[in-house]
Amino acid sequence: VAANFATGSARLSPGMAKVLSAVVPCIKEPYEVGGHTDNVGDDASNQALSERRAKVVAGFLASKGVAAKLLSTKGYGESAPMADNATEDGKAKNRRIEFKKM
Repeated sequence: VAANFATGSARLSPGMAKVLSAVVPCIKEPYEVGGHTDNVGDDASNQALSERRAKVVAGFLASKGVAAKLLSTKGYGESAPMADNATEDGKAKNRRIEFKKM
């Protein structure tokens, strides 16, 4: 499951909140919430942004009833792109969170 962010933002859009709300009943085992960025900006800023994204999503899920003990967070910065950062579409796909079963 992936959810995408605006450039430089860790703010959940209404669409992202809807997608994440649908995920809530599925989280019954531990998951890592991984935050990712595109390559806009420097490495340190992107690392911090990815960490904020992961924490915002985990906080949202906890506010909807997911036990905090089931969620860990990790920021990956721009180190793990899923698409080409040379295109706007690729950058948008890279500004995301991902769930990894632990």
